[in-house]
Amino acid sequence: MKSFFVCILAALSFVTAPSARAAVTRQSEDAYGKGALAAMNNNFPEAVRQFQLAVKLDPKNLDAYNAWGVILSKQGRYKESYRKFEIATKMDPKFAKPWYNWGVALMEAGDKKDAAAKFRRTTALKPDFSPAYENWGLVLIDLGRTRMGIEKLKLAAKYDPSKAQRINGIIKDLENKNPMGHSRR
Repeated sequence: MKSFFVCILAALSFVTAPSARAAVTRQSEDAYGKGALAAMNNNFPEAVRQFQLAVKLDPKNLDAYNAWGVILSKQGRYKESYRKFEIATKMDPKFAKPWYNWGVALMEAGDKKDAAAKFRRTTALKPDFSPAYENWGLVLIDLGRTRMGIEKLKLAAKYDPSKAQRINGIIKDLENKNPMGHSRR
């Protein structure tokens, strides 16, 4: 009789575990949504609280880690933001958004070399992602790698034609400053 109850309890825990997990995930997604709304309203402290709650409820909520990192970087808390992006990229190395946002945070903090590496990784994962090519190109130009930077800007314009006129203006200005197209790299 005792083994019968053990089997029933095991079966019940198997049946109820997924629904309990689903409820936690829904709560985490709700907190993430509230955080995104707070962020859109520039209420960064509330956004951070909601993203913290989202990852507390579901430690695998990659979108919450990514968004939390973005908000921290917008607050100038770069090192903290890098940690959130690192967590997200370690959990899912193929998730392009945190790689891109990590690159943006590094770029804003002035670490252009590491930013370029993150944008390269982003484009390897999402080859048609225009913003990554644009930022990668601008960072390369800042690093003195003008020719390669122009190549990346051209890819940004290719993948987002709505940016083509603006990007082509940037390229034209660069080529006018360096009419022979010479670059040491």
